[in-house]
Amino acid sequence: MPEHISIHPARPADAHIAAFLLYSAYTHTILKYPQPEEADGFVERLEHFFGDEGNRFSYRNAIVAEVGQQVV
Repeated sequence: MPEHISIHPARPADAHIAAFLLYSAYTHTILKYPQPEEADGFVERLEHFFGDEGNRFSYRNAIVAEVGQQVV
């Protein structure tokens, strides 16, 4: 049986996973955990900006999908 997908506005608490997804989208690469050294500072900055307001990476400009209470 397929799992239920929930879609809702992003929250600041989604910043950690959203930063990885944003990095993957902008660099056209699949980011594996733990992150490679070259991604380290970039992902941290994306996480900061996602949790903040007034920028294009802000949670205010995003929606997230969850399956089993995990952002996908």
